[in-house]
Amino acid sequence: MNILICNLGIGGGGAERVLIDFIQYWDTQQTLINPKTNIDLFLIEKKKQDAYLPFVQEHLHKVLTFPHIFGKVRFLNKFWKRRVLNNPALINHFITKTYDVVIGFLEGISSIYISQLKSGKKISYIHTSLYEIRNGIRDEREAKAYMAMDCIICVSHYAKDSLLRLYPELESKRIEVIYNPLNKNMLLQKTQERIEIPKDKFVFLQVGRITYQKGLATFLKAHKILQDKGVGGYEIWLLGEGKRYKNELDLFIKTNGLKNIKFLGFVKNPYPYIKACDCKILSSHFEGCPMVLLESAALGKAIISSDIPTSKEILSSSALYFKNQDAKDLSECMQKILCDSELRNNLQSQALKQSEQFDLTKSAKALETILYDLAMS
Repeated sequence: MNILICNLGIGGGGAERVLIDFIQYWDTQQTLINPKTNIDLFLIEKKKQDAYLPFVQEHLHKVLTFPHIFGKVRFLNKFWKRRVLNNPALINHFITKTYDVVIGFLEGISSIYISQLKSGKKISYIHTSLYEIRNGIRDEREAKAYMAMDCIICVSHYAKDSLLRLYPELESKRIEVIYNPLNKNMLLQKTQERIEIPKDKFVFLQVGRITYQKGLATFLKAHKILQDKGVGGYEIWLLGEGKRYKNELDLFIKTNGLKNIKFLGFVKNPYPYIKACDCKILSSHFEGCPMVLLESAALGKAIISSDIPTSKEILSSSALYFKNQDAKDLSECMQKILCDSELRNNLQSQALKQSEQFDLTKSAKALETILYDLAMS
């Protein structure tokens, strides 16, 4: 069975982490999928600095991309790729090999590309709450692409519900839910790496892109509330990058005289930081199936999360929830965790137990079943 996977890039995001976990599983287990002979990866954006590029080049049969006909002039190359997006004949010119199954591993552009390929059964992977991220605005080209799919995979039941809110006509399509896999062995191995930042206080940690969606403004406002009340003895670590939105946050920090905040930027291996923290915070306004929550739970961390449906779906009662975008409510949760060691210990043990249901083998086999079902049909 020959498989083509199309993705926007292969940087350090959650969707890419899921893909790497599947590849590692198939590479080490006795299955009928051999990544080095069966799987090609087409990257719409291929960058030398992408975190997982060396891995996929080593473990997959082939890694393909568009020719950069405009050299290093990025905006012209982007225009060129959009031109291909609007001309199915061109994408079939670049991808001529016949595949049994083709997967758009990310919602949007990668799924639109593969919907136009002539060969193969088609799968689209939805990793986010699409209605929220699109602000309820339909994209008819995207809707047409999803209608061309033989199967759509969503990473949570809420992600599926969100998809159908935006495109109710997809109710007739085959839509499966496969939770993001948790590779505990890899996770534990990577926590052994030493971190350079000293830890001498209680640490609240947030991991993710520095964007509006991640609710960092709510987090910083909650910190200001505690600081104004004289609550101390802790610091905040923020892992992730996003220059444009970080400038707004820097201004807020400076204007309000906030202290004990450390922006650590993009970290290729965030797991030692998760292991070192005392409480993991997810302040996102919406998510599809936040990998960082699963990973934090597997490392036995106390977790505070916004009360978005996906967090409650995957964590159940093993986390402390605050009202989405409510800084005062978040500050109260932070103070509880900071001051109540018994509550913290209970949440840690509950999170560890909850993480057991997100097994890599279970998710990989569910995906294999879909792949074989489509390839053989």
